[in-house]
Amino acid sequence: RALHHAAMMRAAWENAPWREDVDEALWRAAVLPPTNVTEACEDWCDVLTARLADVATDTTEVESTVRQLNAAIGDTLGVQYHPTKRRAPDQGPLETMESGWSSCTGLSILLADACRTRGIPARLAGTPLWIDKSGNHTWVEVWADGRWHHVESADANSWDSAWFDAKAAQADASDPMHRIYAV
Repeated sequence: RALHHAAMMRAAWENAPWREDVDEALWRAAVLPPTNVTEACEDWCDVLTARLADVATDTTEVESTVRQLNAAIGDTLGVQYHPTKRRAPDQGPLETMESGWSSCTGLSILLADACRTRGIPARLAGTPLWIDKSGNHTWVEVWADGRWHHVESADANSWDSAWFDAKAAQADASDPMHRIYAV
């Protein structure tokens, strides 16, 4: 199972139009991993690759591919955000697709893994608690043009711009509860 996953992620990276922008170390850190945080290690790569086979087939740009994959979370995979209609906040992609509901963390896991099926380096980022104590949040960062870009999962219009930008700008690096972390 692990060897099959590694072979799939290697092929996705080697066949990606942006292959030259992603070195082996970045591939190992942000394309190869079968999990993102604490979700169960599921055998998701074949299922997610097949379900997204017709998405973003006409683009050679990372941003356009990510936007189309992001739109596919709701349109193709049928997954929607809900703060409580899910088993756990950190569901794996198969469990999320089966239930149709997910938290921001589960949606971010799903988008990061979708990006990885296309050889796009992706990682989760977030904060345990906003500085105003209004909650927490998880989002995705994807590698393109030599840097990380932040993307709100399940929002195809998000690329370095999201509803949480003002809150994230207030993060307090001196306080572990109010920092921004990337996996």
